[in-house]
Amino acid sequence: MYDLDSNEVYNRAIVGTSTELKINEQETYKLVVTGDLNGDGKLTVTDLSKMKAFIVNLFEFNDKYMEMAADINFNNNITITDVSLIKLMLVGNM
Repeated sequence: MYDLDSNEVYNRAIVGTSTELKINEQETYKLVVTGDLNGDGKLTVTDLSKMKAFIVNLFEFNDKYMEMAADINFNNNITITDVSLIKLMLVGNM
């Protein structure tokens, strides 16, 4: 596995959004961690801030996998509902 900076992720307990999983030379997959909008594998207020900024058009995702991670309810649309859900996740109620 390789992180966003193409560094090998070996025996790491946490993998983040956009980590590449290479099975062999022909098979490479990008991982999406729900709510992880910066690729560190953790759900923090930084992720929440990015989501809020995106909704009010102050931020654009430059990585489609990060944008996929922001769709908390998996409806192919990032809305205030996703913000509410990520808040619940942050306080441990989801």
